[in-house]
Amino acid sequence: MSYSDSGQLWKYNERDHVSNQDAPTRTSTNLEQTLMVARYGSPRSAVGSTLFSWLNLSLLLAFGWPALVVFFDAPTVSIENTPADWFALRLGVAVVGGGLTLLLWKLSPVTVYVATSRAVVGIFRKGMFWTQAVLFLAGVSLLLSALLLEADPGPAGKVVVFGLVEAIAIQALLSGYMKGALDVLFPSRQSFLYVLGLFAAFFSLRSFAFAVTASGGGENTILALVAGGLLGIVFGSVSLMLRDRSGSLLPGILVHWVVLHLVVPYLG
Repeated sequence: MSYSDSGQLWKYNERDHVSNQDAPTRTSTNLEQTLMVARYGSPRSAVGSTLFSWLNLSLLLAFGWPALVVFFDAPTVSIENTPADWFALRLGVAVVGGGLTLLLWKLSPVTVYVATSRAVVGIFRKGMFWTQAVLFLAGVSLLLSALLLEADPGPAGKVVVFGLVEAIAIQALLSGYMKGALDVLFPSRQSFLYVLGLFAAFFSLRSFAFAVTASGGGENTILALVAGGLLGIVFGSVSLMLRDRSGSLLPGILVHWVVLHLVVPYLG
């Protein structure tokens, strides 16, 4: 065999090796797509059922507590000032929403890998940058939680616990279940934009619900919708990029918890 033939053979082997590395991912995606179409009857039905699940879970997470305010006279106060009995219900809404999300996700043909401990371990195998980033986020969240608990244990405990549960529920629904399902049904760039739209819609609904039930009344609901949508786009972009780059929901959950629950409420 000549030198040129050997070089050509090496190129073919290298190309086959790369192709074989990508094969399991493609095979897994094709299998999930086949299972989803088989379950729902067609790709369009699969998309419709996925969006229907998003709508119901979003309504529960966004309107669960405001519904208690409207129909059962729950107090329109911040999380830390919510009385213990009402706080248990408020926390229960987030727990039920997150639990139903994880249950439906696990029962669907969509992989739940990004929500597993193996995905978390995999972050630390991606290099020093991701290791330091996750440790930094975890350290900041624990430090802020400790400072809040030291300053005022009762109210701070409510904020810390509720914030973590809600961050898990929302990230599991949008960055987890919806992103995984739409990745199976659409090209990656297209699914990214679709899920970003779901983030914007969810945060708009959430902002609208709290504006309507605000204790002072007179809030501009249109402004609330727009502000919520912009927040959803920003937070959705960060969450989805962290999810795709790290292969885990953990970084997005930590950012969500720190920014929206441990920092922003106390800036004012």
